[in-house]
Amino acid sequence: MLWRLGRFLHWLCLFCALLSGVILAVFASVWLYRLDIVVLKIPQLVHMTPQVILKNYRQMLSYVMLPWVTTLHMSQFPSSFNGTQHFTDVKRLVQWLYLIFLVTGGISWQFIHWLRQRQQLWLAYRPLQVMIWIPVMVAGLMGLGFQNFFIQFHELLFRNQDWLFDPRLDPIIVALPEAYFMHCFLLGITLLLLLLGGGLWWSHHSLPYLHQKRSSLP
Repeated sequence: MLWRLGRFLHWLCLFCALLSGVILAVFASVWLYRLDIVVLKIPQLVHMTPQVILKNYRQMLSYVMLPWVTTLHMSQFPSSFNGTQHFTDVKRLVQWLYLIFLVTGGISWQFIHWLRQRQQLWLAYRPLQVMIWIPVMVAGLMGLGFQNFFIQFHELLFRNQDWLFDPRLDPIIVALPEAYFMHCFLLGITLLLLLLGGGLWWSHHSLPYLHQKRSSLP
């Protein structure tokens, strides 16, 4: 019983490491926003040049992602108290993501190394099959209506209403249209599916019956 619990916790750590790593990678994907500036025609929405918009986005992202940046400052976008508080809440979540990624990533690395040494990577096959359904289900929920999904997502993560920005007080929200966040989710789901799919392929090719079959070939 304890052995099964230990294995479950190890697989849970692996999923948390992959998920937190993917979320951090999406946060750091400035290229996606640079692309959306053109695709979503954001300059026409805020009446600024792409260069100015990107500069302010980087300032916002630096505050959210860098622990040593303690003050939110966007040159062309003022922030209300509630708006600033929301970015502070997001910053706290990102700091938790860093911690989760470091802790679970370290545990998972040791666990995978342990399995590899014992030629037991095939044990990851079934857990990865279960994990891969999670991003698939999230994609399905998004497909039912992204706006409702996005609202439920915020209500789940935040215990206040600070994320409901007033464009007059926090004009940055105009430069961050809903479609951009949808693209972020799609990128995260794609990255997670690729990682889990790669893990499935790797573990499948480590299955004992494959080695037995290959050894029996002339």
